[in-house]
Amino acid sequence: MVDLCTTMKTIAIHSTKGGTGKSFLSQSLVFGLQRFGKSVLAIDLDQQANLTNSLLGCQTPNNIALFFTGKESLENLIKPVLSQWGKASVIAAGIELNPAIKTLIVEDMPGKELLLTEALKPLSEAFDYCVIDCPPSRDVLVFNAFAASNAVYIPVQPALYDHHGIIGSIDLVNLIASRLNMPVQVGGIVCNRWGRDKLAKDIYKTLQAKYQSVLCKSTVRDSVKVREALTGRLPLVNHVPDMPIAADVNQLILEVFSHGSQERLARIA
Repeated sequence: MVDLCTTMKTIAIHSTKGGTGKSFLSQSLVFGLQRFGKSVLAIDLDQQANLTNSLLGCQTPNNIALFFTGKESLENLIKPVLSQWGKASVIAAGIELNPAIKTLIVEDMPGKELLLTEALKPLSEAFDYCVIDCPPSRDVLVFNAFAASNAVYIPVQPALYDHHGIIGSIDLVNLIASRLNMPVQVGGIVCNRWGRDKLAKDIYKTLQAKYQSVLCKSTVRDSVKVREALTGRLPLVNHVPDMPIAADVNQLILEVFSHGSQERLARIA
């Protein structure tokens, strides 16, 4: 039996490379965690709002941009997800985040990188996990996400330049940990929507050689069923409960539990 932590753990999903499947991984973790009996709050920080669209079925102007511009509390922006996703909750994103970022950059506000950290403290008793879907950037929103997180998970797909996103995320984790004196660490590198061709195998060997200490053992394979689930906004492990990819997600969830309970989060110098 896995010893699960009782205090809220906050997980950020990030890569400085776009197209690595951050939202897919975020929604898989959200549903997978609550399927294991955990109460989950999802936060979408990407103005593309892919996670929002998946969990709510639409975008909404009542999103986290209102929090970052001081117009609404974080708690008042929490919404229940679509019924097929279970009992998780979500704070939406939208195109309004772009002007919100500009406002935060222009304003000379002390501690603006810690806004999310402070706002999540009152919610720590209400949820077991918080999953933050980050944009592929290095801006004040990502700084907030990392500062508020215990661990950052970095998705990578078997593409030629995806490893650049790993390097960027690791550098940013170390920067936030040192400059802001926050306990955030690299939780793991996740091989996401992974193929079975020679290129994928070669890239996996490269990742093993370079990042063995933080490369997640669980590999989420690619499948046409993944695309069906994404298109239909269906929880993957509900859509294909008996297929290997559902088992992949379940194994990843158990690995996330293990990292948290055994404090196996690793920082890479």
